[in-house]
Amino acid sequence: MKPSETRLLLTTAAELPKGYEGDSLLFEDLKRNQVADSAAVVSVLFEKRKDSLLVGLDPGGFTGVSCIYRGFPLLATVCDSLEKAVDTTMLLLRLDSREKLVRIGAGDRAKADYLARAVSSVLPGVRIELVDEKGTTKEARGPINDRGRRDATSAFIIARKRGLPYR
Repeated sequence: MKPSETRLLLTTAAELPKGYEGDSLLFEDLKRNQVADSAAVVSVLFEKRKDSLLVGLDPGGFTGVSCIYRGFPLLATVCDSLEKAVDTTMLLLRLDSREKLVRIGAGDRAKADYLARAVSSVLPGVRIELVDEKGTTKEARGPINDRGRRDATSAFIIARKRGLPYR
């Protein structure tokens, strides 16, 4: 197999063709974590794209969490507590990236402040922005009984909106 025939060779170290010069990713290097492994694939395939990681949070009764890495969505989920949202955010911020930015919807200012303080206390160097949520729920319209998907989609929209720096 020639490097020109494939964009990414996913294989084991033992099966990697001798002298292969194309892009490859070894099974042994995978973390067995869907988000981390997806980020590894994206980083190899799109290494020339801006090395950025965006995390969007939509605080509310359920907190939507989204992750965009090098412009590609890796995760959109919902957490049933702010603490779980913080834990999920911390796991996402462990991904290798030069630029990391957390954008938090400011519709519920108390919850937004809680999330921002929690993230900045653990990772003081991470940029945090508070985003005006106006219109995000409307854009994330979905069935009334499908609240989780709407919250996750709102978090994705928040991640893509510019906000004001937190403190």
